[in-house]
Amino acid sequence: MELNLISEERYYLEKLSKILNYNFSTSLLFILSFFGGILLAAAVIAMILFTFLLLYVFMKLKKISWIISFGIVVIIPLTISIIIGLEIGYLYAFLLVSLGFYYFYCFTLKYIVNERLNELIAHDELELERKSEKEKMSLWENQFKDKINNDDN
Repeated sequence: MELNLISEERYYLEKLSKILNYNFSTSLLFILSFFGGILLAAAVIAMILFTFLLLYVFMKLKKISWIISFGIVVIIPLTISIIIGLEIGYLYAFLLVSLGFYYFYCFTLKYIVNERLNELIAHDELELERKSEKEKMSLWENQFKDKINNDDN
């Protein structure tokens, strides 16, 4: 039995899970970026696009702690890497470090989201099972009441 109505949190977590699964596949770009500048540019573009999607979903879910952790793990190191990289002249190397932090964050978030999503799915299935049991109990009670009423007549 499929539950037709799902919670807003479950809906957005499913979307986020799909984004993270796709985003994790772009981590291959990060690994390959050690071998060429074009791949680094593709990995940075993917990071920028997915960052906006991640932050949008975080805000829809009102996950302030996820936004704060994203800032600490990704935004602050990226800012520091750009500043140091421009000053020293090794921006390419420092961008690789920042991309590493980003894809590590996404890798970790992927498991957190999937765990939370599994909890929500289990909760929905339990609610559906409870509802089904209540309906069965109600039917059984109605049959019992009908039998008592027929015996009284």
